[in-house]
Amino acid sequence: MAANPRGMADPENGWKDAHEAMAIVGDAQAMKWAMAYMSGKTPKMDHDGWA
Repeated sequence: MAANPRGMADPENGWKDAHEAMAIVGDAQAMKWAMAYMSGKTPKMDHDGWA
């Protein structure tokens, strides 16, 4: 999942490399937290997540 808040420098050709995309990876709980954080909400976590 790309996490760069500025988006792609060249949207027609995609991300230049992984560093530009600022890729993140995580399990379902980590994604709950990330999606809530990016939406300005408080996540409802069932247990700890891995990211």
